Amino acid sequence: MNSPAQKIGVAAITENLLKRKWSTVILRHLEQGTNDPCEIAKIETDISPKVMSERLRTMVRYGLIARYPRPAPSSVIEYRPTILGKKILEMIESINTLDQQLRQGWFARRGHKDDMPQDLELNEPSGSESVLMPEQSAATPPRRSA
Repeated sequence: MNSPAQKIGVAAITENLLKRKWSTVILRHLEQGTNDPCEIAKIETDISPKVMSERLRTMVRYGLIARYPRPAPSSVIEYRPTILGKKILEMIESINTLDQQLRQGWFARRGHKDDMPQDLELNEPSGSESVLMPEQSAATPPRRSA
């Protein structure tokens, strides 16, 4: 049996993940070790239980995360990123790095100005966060506003 990644492709899965608000935030929390959805909800207070549940189901279906029941007597289900989920997070980080380089004029300073869109301000960082992944320290998961 083929995995979802083999059936629909990693590009389609990644596009779907990026289109759905909170998906990358939840996946990042899971990757950083916050494996209980209730703990994520305490940190990200704007995520509704319905949205959390739907995003988790979708990521399980796509093979980005896996479910792990805690040992009895607990009924808590933990989630952890799969290898595919970690690889997609690496791609998103690469996109975020490229975004930051563009904002800081990295390409223009290295003689690649012809490759850049004409209307892009290369030497002025915008100061705004990346759309894909907000700036964060290694210990601090991203925060999103409503």
